[in-house]
Amino acid sequence: LFGVEFEIRKNLDIISPLLKNFKINTNVSFIQSSSDVFDELGLGLDPESRPFEGQASYILNTSLIYTNVDKGLDAAVSLNTTGDKLAIIGNQGNPDVYDRGRSQLDFTLSKRFGRNINVRLAARNLLNSAYRQSSEFKDNEFVYYEYKRGITYSLGVSYTIR
Repeated sequence: LFGVEFEIRKNLDIISPLLKNFKINTNVSFIQSSSDVFDELGLGLDPESRPFEGQASYILNTSLIYTNVDKGLDAAVSLNTTGDKLAIIGNQGNPDVYDRGRSQLDFTLSKRFGRNINVRLAARNLLNSAYRQSSEFKDNEFVYYEYKRGITYSLGVSYTIR
């Protein structure tokens, strides 16, 4: 197992003073994992190695954040993406099954009113990417399941007692 991760956190006022309330946070990881497949029965298993179960080959998280303390306003748009992950190890000639990579886009907005009241709006999974588990055999994909969770919205109001 080996990999590399890069992370960037930067205020965007370096581009323009108009962007003083914006910042970007990003991290990306590239991971290479491999485990030998033991062929104790002499079945001629293919492949002879596979990635670690549950380990994606890449992960990307990025957020664009707006903060205005004077106006009590915070907003963020976040994207999270992962590559395929080995879910079920095939045996006796059956192919491995993978959770296929997917992306999720979220948005949050909160507004403070005075010192005590905060209103927060959130929208999650805006891309509504499918959760899919499948295997490949002879250049054909066989889907075990596929579903979408839908987009969720929430609105919350909080009052802080000081």
